[in-house]
Amino acid sequence: QRKGFLKKGRIELAPVFAATVNDAFYEKFGYGLRLAYNLHDAFAVAVRGTRYTKYRTDNVREAKIAFQSQLLNSDIEQQVMLDGVWSPIYGKASFLGDSIVHFDLYLSAGFGLVWSATSGPPLDQGPHWATDFGGGVRFYPREWLAFEIGLLATLYPDQPVALLPATVQKVFAANVGVSFFFPTSFEYVYP
Repeated sequence: QRKGFLKKGRIELAPVFAATVNDAFYEKFGYGLRLAYNLHDAFAVAVRGTRYTKYRTDNVREAKIAFQSQLLNSDIEQQVMLDGVWSPIYGKASFLGDSIVHFDLYLSAGFGLVWSATSGPPLDQGPHWATDFGGGVRFYPREWLAFEIGLLATLYPDQPVALLPATVQKVFAANVGVSFFFPTSFEYVYP
């Protein structure tokens, strides 16, 4: 049975929005762009850039009063990553009785650079090497369009306080995005 879409040889451009889910004190919201080339229907290579904005929650004041301590946080500002994206599962689902929506589940992993609050003055540590991994699901209402939701973990070493040793910072971000595929159509090729 034919698949509802083919990705092999197509370029994917995806604006992505992210929100961190593992920091109760400083929430981060981000936006970015992913550019991918599909080497196969089930595998793509992607370059992804994301920029984050930090928002202080009400929990910061309460924690400082209750615990009388300094809060160390993973203060990521932006990242550029090179990822491999593997889509091992493809399926179809009926939506509202009449239409069929195609979907795939994906896993991604890669490496790159992260800039945090310590990258610039006064500490001037520069960019930090990072790795990421995650997964999600994409829904394809059209052969050139997909909606996606996923969760991505980024790990990088950082030293927020000069007197303390460096630690591995862990940023878990929920992502939503829209993918546009070029060329916008495909055709089945039979050997």
